[in-house]
Amino acid sequence: MARNFGGHLRFKETGEKIVRRCNGLPLAAKAIGSLLRTVKYHQEWERIYESEIWNLPEEQCGIIPALRLSYHHLPSYLKRCFAYCSILPKDYEFEEEEIILLWRAEGLLQQKAIPQIKDLGHQYFQDLVSRSFFQISSKDEFRFVMHDLINDLAQVVAGEIFSKLESDKQQKFSNRTRHSSYIVSKYDRMKKFEAFNQVKSLRTFLPLRLSRYQRAFLTNVVLVDLLPRLGYFRVLSLCGYEIFELPDVFENLRHVRYLNFSDTNIKCLPDSLCTLYHLETLLLKGCFKLQKLPSKMGNLVNLHDLDIRGVKSIERMPFGIDKLTNLQRLSDFIIGEGDGHRMRELKYLSNLKGDICLSGLENINGQDAREARLDEKEMIDRLVLHWSKKFEESGNTEDEEWVLDSLCPPKKLQQLVIENYGGAKFSTWIADSSFKHMLSLELRNCKNCKSLPSIARLPLLKDLSIGGLDEVHKIGVELFGANQSNAFASLETLHFEIMPNWEEWDSCEGDEQASKFPSLLELSIRECPQLLGRLPTFLQSLQKLEIYKCRRLVVSISSFLSLCELSIEGCEQLVYEGSSSPEEVTSLKNVS
Repeated sequence: MARNFGGHLRFKETGEKIVRRCNGLPLAAKAIGSLLRTVKYHQEWERIYESEIWNLPEEQCGIIPALRLSYHHLPSYLKRCFAYCSILPKDYEFEEEEIILLWRAEGLLQQKAIPQIKDLGHQYFQDLVSRSFFQISSKDEFRFVMHDLINDLAQVVAGEIFSKLESDKQQKFSNRTRHSSYIVSKYDRMKKFEAFNQVKSLRTFLPLRLSRYQRAFLTNVVLVDLLPRLGYFRVLSLCGYEIFELPDVFENLRHVRYLNFSDTNIKCLPDSLCTLYHLETLLLKGCFKLQKLPSKMGNLVNLHDLDIRGVKSIERMPFGIDKLTNLQRLSDFIIGEGDGHRMRELKYLSNLKGDICLSGLENINGQDAREARLDEKEMIDRLVLHWSKKFEESGNTEDEEWVLDSLCPPKKLQQLVIENYGGAKFSTWIADSSFKHMLSLELRNCKNCKSLPSIARLPLLKDLSIGGLDEVHKIGVELFGANQSNAFASLETLHFEIMPNWEEWDSCEGDEQASKFPSLLELSIRECPQLLGRLPTFLQSLQKLEIYKCRRLVVSISSFLSLCELSIEGCEQLVYEGSSSPEEVTSLKNVS
């Protein structure tokens, strides 16, 4: 016991001496603290304290010794990943997946470094976050940023191999430059790209936008002259440019691993793109005018990521998708009219993970749905099941129920959206308690459904949104489930919207032993004009209440002791029971 106490004391004393060397700089102290957490033995702490790096003059390169020391102790594979991020401009906010895809394209994710880790890119990224090289953005909790001093450090360790264009000023690249980036301007003219005339073996061409909504125009000389000359690309992005057509030059770019044409105006992709046998990532998000994918997509056997979110003009998937057995992320799988059997191609894509939207489900039958084997794809965490709006009233309800029954997803699913489903009832698997990882459920525009599934038993469900269910007249015991002792134990947000015939909400308050909505923080009921009666009175945790165009609903806030925000509009019967009024409820901060 005494020896153990002495060991802790030595660690503490050494740690304090090291922190004092940071001269009171918070970033330096944080970086050193992150480094010390990875070091197990006191002797290593002493070596860090006695390192000669502390004595290197900061004036020579402008890098604080503590930051240099943190980089010095990174594993070699993380050093390479960090150095690559030197092409990111200061204050640029980025997503984790964005960086991981670039690392992979450049061959920086080496499985032999950490052989037991399945999601290697995520592990690398989180290691750099934990060591304070990346920080969560103060503006967006889902994005990250590099501190200016960390960005300076990255540029110093990266050297001439990595370069970035600063604004539109004249700049020269070294002939050793392999990776480049620049901030997109509204008009990117040829003068901006003169620096690329010095490089012959460029591997990264990466324009970066400070806003996704920024409109930008690119000189055509870059497309028809510059890009074909740079045949060693691993990463090529034209994201966000007002480009309507791509030149048919991909046969000259055989080394490409990553292509990003998101948010462009392209209408089609050249057939030569399908000769890129090394291509791993193809990003087409927000290409609203893109009408179809190339017919020989099946040749891209090394493709890992295909993102076509927001590409509404594509009516079907090309043949050969079943050959893309390395595919991990497929944002959308679209079944065209008469192509129901194509749904079966999904069974060969056993590595799918993350988000996927299955649309055109009005074109399949139950057997097609069953052979997709969704339940075996355990790494899918968000699933959208989408039927066409045109079909919702004309389809056969029994056939649609068979399809939904057959689309049972994996048990580890976290988020589920069902949209425009035409059946009269929901499948029992939706409410199965074995979906214990389910966090979010949305039921939208399922016009023929007459009742809701008994989803109260889903133990971790936090967000529930129900809207456009025209045939639902009553919500009650079928939602809570019979003899359910702790209904919606984890639910935090509950939204009802556009329920034109919903008349009664039976909250089963007579069951005194049942606890319902113990964690509910936000309740919204919008455009439910026939809803009668009162809201449940047992919502003790409720903080935000919104009622909009529910003219027959009686609203009383006397029992909502934690209410902070109240918004009511279009309710003819609004009462305040007892002595309380909105102004007298002391927890209220916002009333409208």
